[in-house]
Amino acid sequence: MERVEADKLSKRTSTKVWNVQEFCRRQNLCQKEEWRLTRLFGRFAIVSMEVV
Repeated sequence: MERVEADKLSKRTSTKVWNVQEFCRRQNLCQKEEWRLTRLFGRFAIVSMEVV
């Protein structure tokens, strides 16, 4: 697990946290793909994007 200090974050960065199980349901992915993504990311996946 990684801790991120709020003052070190860029004001131009957007972070999205995905529940892998919910994401797979919404995308109609099979159980095998859900298992693979869960192994890769854990229960939650975090995506950070720089806003321009």
